[in-house]
Amino acid sequence: PGAFSTYRHWNRVIPYLSKHFKLICMDYLGAGDSDKPRSGFKYTIEEQTDLIANMMEKLQIPKVHIVGVSYGGAIALNIAARYPEKVDKIVSIEGNGINGNKHQKISYGPMEELLRFPVIGEVPIGVIRSGLADSFVVKSVMGKAWEQMSGTEKREINEIVSQNNKTASRASWYHIIRTLRTSKDFTEEAKTVTIPILYLYGENSDYHDMAKGNADFLKIHLPHVEVVSFGDGIHDLQLQKPEEVSNLILEFLAKPRINEQNA
Repeated sequence: PGAFSTYRHWNRVIPYLSKHFKLICMDYLGAGDSDKPRSGFKYTIEEQTDLIANMMEKLQIPKVHIVGVSYGGAIALNIAARYPEKVDKIVSIEGNGINGNKHQKISYGPMEELLRFPVIGEVPIGVIRSGLADSFVVKSVMGKAWEQMSGTEKREINEIVSQNNKTASRASWYHIIRTLRTSKDFTEEAKTVTIPILYLYGENSDYHDMAKGNADFLKIHLPHVEVVSFGDGIHDLQLQKPEEVSNLILEFLAKPRINEQNA
């Protein structure tokens, strides 16, 4: 899932993908039901990547497809670059962290400064966990897509986002906000990826320029990349267009890899 989000962000695509694959939907360290250490872990993209690789070792899973969105999409791309032997294919929905971290313009405004301080920072986190901000947050997440949603969809998405907020943590949220500055720039490593990648982004995304820049970077430097943009798409495409996104993922995963086609 993306920054501050739980595994529930995949609830709307699970019914489509689970018919064809065994799914592991996880809360990365710092979100949802996972631990939220206050020290000893900086929540960088590469640290999260290492944890997933170690998890696969513990569960004796030799190789996987990985689907990630935003912060999770960056983690997926990082795994492709640093643990290629563990991955078959990657789907990244507006994944960030490549094309030079300094160019990734994601700003959380005064929230970062508030969360920096242990006492003061607990105030906004308390408001978020209380549910008082749920309506504001869900509309912010869904952006221009919100008004086009049915009442049933709105209730479903509101419940998903409210679960994110209930498990908010000052320490982890503060470090995740800063992750593009604290993570190692793996732009050069990314250029070596040979794993097939599907990159999705929305033209109505609040992070459109960042996402399009990353999509262009992937197309220029990597041999096996498919890019799909949605004209009315937002940042969290898996919430907005679960069936369309799922169909694209399934079509992509069903394609034989180049070496298999040659064989």
